[in-house]
Amino acid sequence: MFAKEPDDSVSVHLASQLKKIDSVEKTLHYQTGKIEWQNGLATLQIPKGFKFQNSSEAKYIIEDVWGNLKEQAPLGMVVPEKLMASIANYAFIVEYQNIGFVKDDDASKINYTDLLKEMKEDNAKVDEERKKAGISEMNLLGWATAPHYDKEKKVLYWA
Repeated sequence: MFAKEPDDSVSVHLASQLKKIDSVEKTLHYQTGKIEWQNGLATLQIPKGFKFQNSSEAKYIIEDVWGNLKEQAPLGMVVPEKLMASIANYAFIVEYQNIGFVKDDDASKINYTDLLKEMKEDNAKVDEERKKAGISEMNLLGWATAPHYDKEKKVLYWA
């Protein structure tokens, strides 16, 4: 018994998808190395094995290609060097929120369990909007890295 030849419609669909991915990728301008924002907000050193996309390209990929809700444009996006952003299975979205100064004393009093609970509740509300828009839900599971405050550097880390 011989394997059945692939249906022509499958081949045509696959070719169409590959052509679409290729056309998206040709419009992108990846950067590596040191990324500096013109307003002096931050400098980001892109590590070996990754590449960066600017704000407008990241917004295009996140919203138009991946089909997420329209939101404020991120500062950019970092994707694995060997993957195409349009089909990457993960990415780091670079954002900045001017949410204020954290005093040393206040940083040690933050209840990260309560904060995560609040974030999950907010996420559930956003998921309702995603459902209405026909977009799949995003489930917030927990911290990628436990939040901690570096008193010496005066930096609050969380992911």
